[in-house]
Amino acid sequence: MDTPILRAEHEEFRRAMEVENRRLEDENNRQNHRIEVLEKSTEQIQILTSSVEKLAISV
Repeated sequence: MDTPILRAEHEEFRRAMEVENRRLEDENNRQNHRIEVLEKSTEQIQILTSSVEKLAISV
């Protein structure tokens, strides 16, 4: 059977996991911001495309 870990080892592991979880949360926030920027850009491109199409039809 496995030997039990010491409280100090457990605390060290817990702290390491908290740091990793914060890092992942920060990365998720950055990625979410990038996705939001891309969505806005795509929407603007769609509006521009529609405007160009309307202009072409009127000419």
